[in-house]
Amino acid sequence: MIYTITTYFDPVGSKFISNKCPNCGNSESLELNFYQKRIESPFSTKITKNITGILYCHNTETEIPPVQWSEDIERIFNTEKQYLKLRPKKTTFNKWFYGLLAFLAITSITIVSFLVIEANRIKKLEEGVQNVSTGNTFEVFYSNSDIPDLPLGVTTWFLVKKIDGDTIWLQRHNKIANKQSMSFELNTSNFTEEVLRASLKEFKKQNLISHDYSKAKFTGLITNIKKK
Repeated sequence: MIYTITTYFDPVGSKFISNKCPNCGNSESLELNFYQKRIESPFSTKITKNITGILYCHNTETEIPPVQWSEDIERIFNTEKQYLKLRPKKTTFNKWFYGLLAFLAITSITIVSFLVIEANRIKKLEEGVQNVSTGNTFEVFYSNSDIPDLPLGVTTWFLVKKIDGDTIWLQRHNKIANKQSMSFELNTSNFTEEVLRASLKEFKKQNLISHDYSKAKFTGLITNIKKK
């Protein structure tokens, strides 16, 4: 994000002085002008107590830089600026600042809410695979090279049919997720595709894999659970 910060010097007073001009020597032509520093950004306005001055010669119509000021002119400048009526020192924020603040707050709340929901989902999933029972359904990112017409890396659901020893049997849903739809009806009657015989040990690590990959070439990552 790129934005510009601009410094302004607002006039707050002036005074003619009778000192001789360092350039022309005229003692009736010098005017001290006083300016208060103000800083503008897209989000705020800051008024400072910083006072600068310009010494102007009306005879030569030129500005006299501070390096040419006499000690007496500097003394007059420092004395007079104490009596100036200045704008109070303050910083004010505009609607863009509060809009950005609101956006950041909403974004932070959204992120925190998402992280809390995701943490709860992960915890539920971890507990679900550890305490799996027949009738549970699991969402799986799934590949099976033994089924030629099944695309690699699809999202679908499996129904737990049986658990015996170190083996778990699951049956695949008759639908896979696509760009048009990610919704699934998880009725038992919709689980009509292949039945997999998988390792229960790996299942509890959220992996769907057979005991012997050379004989049953399927893999899957368990991503969600719905208990019966």
